[in-house]
Amino acid sequence: MAAKAVREDAATLRARCFDMIMMRGDMTADECAALCNKSILSIRPRFSEMHTMGMIFKSGVRRKNDSGHSAEVWTIDRQAKLL
Repeated sequence: MAAKAVREDAATLRARCFDMIMMRGDMTADECAALCNKSILSIRPRFSEMHTMGMIFKSGVRRKNDSGHSAEVWTIDRQAKLL
């Protein structure tokens, strides 16, 4: 029962993150976490999942995150907006 709830939460967060990128443009996982008012620990795995699923791609740009580290900026396939 708990595993199912976690899967549903992950799917919901993935969709929310993808929507954020579509609406706001390319962003880091940290930026998305801030916009969603969620912990980076719950958002970063969603970005990894979306990348594995082919939903998002590395933009080739990096930005500093709150911890001062360089973070990947993620983008979507702009053709995916048409689907």
